[in-house]
Amino acid sequence: MSRIEDSRGFVVIANEDGQITHILRDDIHIFDEYDSLPTLLELMDSESVSKAESFLSAIRTEKAIYGWEMNLVIDGKVTLVYFVGAAHQNEILLIASTDPYGTHSYFDELIRINNDQVNAFRTALKDVFLMSTSESEQVEEMYTRFMQLNNELAAMQRDLARKNRELIKLNEQKSRFIGMMAHDLRSPLTSIVLLSDFVLLGSKERLALDEIEALEQITKMSKYMANIIGDLLDLSVIESGHLTLKKERKSIAESIQRCVKLNQLIADKKEITIIFRQEGDIPELMMDVSKIDQVINNLISNAIKYSPENTTIIITLWSQNGKVIVDVADEGQGIPKDELGQIFTPYGKTTAKTTGGEKSIGLGLIIVKKIVEAHKGTIMVRSEPQNGATFSFTIPIE
Repeated sequence: MSRIEDSRGFVVIANEDGQITHILRDDIHIFDEYDSLPTLLELMDSESVSKAESFLSAIRTEKAIYGWEMNLVIDGKVTLVYFVGAAHQNEILLIASTDPYGTHSYFDELIRINNDQVNAFRTALKDVFLMSTSESEQVEEMYTRFMQLNNELAAMQRDLARKNRELIKLNEQKSRFIGMMAHDLRSPLTSIVLLSDFVLLGSKERLALDEIEALEQITKMSKYMANIIGDLLDLSVIESGHLTLKKERKSIAESIQRCVKLNQLIADKKEITIIFRQEGDIPELMMDVSKIDQVINNLISNAIKYSPENTTIIITLWSQNGKVIVDVADEGQGIPKDELGQIFTPYGKTTAKTTGGEKSIGLGLIIVKKIVEAHKGTIMVRSEPQNGATFSFTIPIE
């Protein structure tokens, strides 16, 4: 199918059935091929006949229409032609052009023709072309506005990309600074912890009660600060994209048992019982043992912090659909539903309070999440206020 490059067309008058009765203009010379005037349907290619019938019906109903596209056979080629039509009494004026705006030019010429038969169609045609022109102007205005918005959007995207690069750079600088600061603070804090423990163990009998309490407070706060420094170092490594795993095939059940034994000493102070259950045979996993131990210890430690005295923490190990699943469930106060989404974010905290005055800056769970994801696993939490919380993480079986 082709379009004739130069706008050409014809203007004719036909009866209601589409039988052409008068030719007012014929730039295509399409009628030269006929011994007698044809019908509009005879001008169409086979695929446009039914559309031409609808076109004639629409003219009779609406009296004037524009913007119809139909295919004519011109010089042996199927060509797309644009039609405008108007009805008056029992006759129809048809304007056709190979250019969508060419029908306007033909209308302008018709206005100058002093012909009673043509004049009868002018009122109807005038309204149609005014509407057509108005819609064209609206389309052009909308296109101009669209291009303006598109240019503005492109500028905003460039600006956003630039700011994103700047933020990435600033975040990298922040991570380096935190890493260096935490590294420099770790050594003196470790020395404070060791020295205060040494003094307490070696000189406790010679110290007054208030001196012993002061040293115990120093030890306690130093260990808390050392844990914060450790979390900051872990987070800076993770955010810098340098988290590396030393994977080996090991038993995650042994990791859980090891972590339960370590945390039971802390849980005993609140008379909290930690129970470990394994359901079925669990294969060894390809995992970084120290990192998975860190995940398990963090989840158990959190459960202890937020559990009241004389309660139970249950750790369940099971497998399903090619994954090993670890659940850590407590009987604590739970987490409000609208706060669940923020607990896996840096420095994310909830309104839930620790039951023994334990402190936290909110880095543990984001570190846990990153370690689990580095193992191609997932972590989630289920909780309702006053009904405890269950943290579950998965590790794929490889």
